Amino acid sequence: MKLFKKIILSILCVLALLIISAVIFENVVTSQNNAYKGDYKSILTINETNAKKALVVYQPGKSADCKEIADKIAKGLHEAGFEVTLTYPGKHLSQDVQSYSVLVFGSPTYFAHTSKQINRSVSNMTGFSDQKVVLYALGNLNESPELDILEKLLNDKLAYKKLKFITDVKENNQTAYYLGKNIEKE
Repeated sequence: MKLFKKIILSILCVLALLIISAVIFENVVTSQNNAYKGDYKSILTINETNAKKALVVYQPGKSADCKEIADKIAKGLHEAGFEVTLTYPGKHLSQDVQSYSVLVFGSPTYFAHTSKQINRSVSNMTGFSDQKVVLYALGNLNESPELDILEKLLNDKLAYKKLKFITDVKENNQTAYYLGKNIEKE
């Protein structure tokens, strides 16, 4: 009987240790995704006085994938005639989006959650009207509950398009570029 109790106690201790390790791992990974990344801002200008404007806001991840997708969307938009502001989420970002025709928000996902920085930026935005809003997430799973959650933060505005990019898929950059390039044609 004592041996049985020792075995059960050992199994419970191992399980408790595994659970604690998993929680610590999740906190470490998500805290990196939620961290403020700075006031980065790049503008792709157009030599037209009344050029349409697009805002691309993305949270950089541990890999360069999320940045590459944002860059390709911005490049496509720019080649389609938009002046594009490419930036990270944060307090430096204007909350009034009335001057933009297209808004793009993107984030890597960890444990089916987008970054708190992108969530905060989306929920604080005001001035939505007829803009096309694109939401994208980058992760390992095809399922996209995080995009539905992010869309709810748009304050009753429906996303024009929601895209889930799967990590390490070669076609991601091409898909992103043509999304930007063809946004006015759809």
